[in-house]
Amino acid sequence: MAPIQKVIVVGAGPTGLLLALLLAKKGITVEVVEAEAEVDQRPRGLAYGPSATRILRRAGVLEEIRNITSDITSTSWRKLGGEILVHIEGDGQSPDKPLLYPVHLLSNLLLERVLQQETATVHMSHAVIDVGQSDDAAWVRVKSGDEVKRIEGDFVIGCDGAKSIVRKSLFGDDFPGFTWDKQLVVTNVHYKMANFNWSDVQWVVDPQYWAMVCCISRAEDTELWRVVYGEPIGLSPEQLRARLPEKFEKILPGHPKPDDYEIVRFSPFTVHQRCVEKMRVGRVLLVGDAAHLCNPMGGLGLTGGISDVGSLADCLYGIHEGKANMDILDKYDEARRQVFRDIVDPISSANLRRIWNEPESIRWTDPFFNKARRAATEPEILEEMKLMNINCDMTQHYNEKA
Repeated sequence: MAPIQKVIVVGAGPTGLLLALLLAKKGITVEVVEAEAEVDQRPRGLAYGPSATRILRRAGVLEEIRNITSDITSTSWRKLGGEILVHIEGDGQSPDKPLLYPVHLLSNLLLERVLQQETATVHMSHAVIDVGQSDDAAWVRVKSGDEVKRIEGDFVIGCDGAKSIVRKSLFGDDFPGFTWDKQLVVTNVHYKMANFNWSDVQWVVDPQYWAMVCCISRAEDTELWRVVYGEPIGLSPEQLRARLPEKFEKILPGHPKPDDYEIVRFSPFTVHQRCVEKMRVGRVLLVGDAAHLCNPMGGLGLTGGISDVGSLADCLYGIHEGKANMDILDKYDEARRQVFRDIVDPISSANLRRIWNEPESIRWTDPFFNKARRAATEPEILEEMKLMNINCDMTQHYNEKA
């Protein structure tokens, strides 16, 4: 096949910008179109498993991120009030070990790197209003202000998130799966926890006050923590904000009052478990949240989306360099949906369901807890748990001669 002339990436989030960077560094011309005027700065994803850190390493940004973050050295599951149910100490030995880094900061970094590439262009405030394709090309029609124009390339890649216009152009409102009957409130908060000996990451197990609390920064005067907790569906943002002080007083150590902490970011999110029936239709492909959604407990949504990027980049490299034909894109579709179905969906669902139990009812019966206890004394189990792989080697489908 002829080399790829241009790839159109829809969405300047972490997956879209990461894919654009990987393609541009291979000399492939990329145009990124984004409806918003700037990168989304809301507190969203934070955790990257090894499958994601491997792709960040390939993109050349992992070491820079590691230099400004701390390793995850301890993880705990706690009862309300702080009593530990299970504790794991140690950050593992692999250079691809897990990472905590707010996703909006990753997007900001990736945007800066993409703009440095000669073969990459980013169009902010360009909303896609239509997607089309023929046997030989794919295109988007975008609106910027009063101007409407068409951008054409070899492929259109939908990296435009849960409300993806690219996905809707292919399947309308059909997005198989379900919506959880609980919503998440995601916050970043300055609160001094150094004296309470809490872990870098902990899960609070409780039927009413279940939560995930992890450290973003332990700077002495400005400790910053991510606190995620559950609320019933149907409450307005104003109602959720009014309920926050009572939640924090119950969940956080020291039972803080509002004057004891500072809320930096606050965002409620509806949570889904969904996956499209196809991630490839001709020359239009889907990546990350545009293709599949899961709850964020365990970071599998963000990690899975970045793993999609690595797989698709290798497919496009193969096509561009004559090592693969278009059929490799069907292999991408099959492999990534299987990863979601067999790993991401069941494990992320189990992570969420586990923490809204009565803690004593699962303390000694939950299989994951029992494995985590073994990891505390058996380093090989710790490595296995921290290095779960959801990457797919698409280069195995390159032509044998190549």
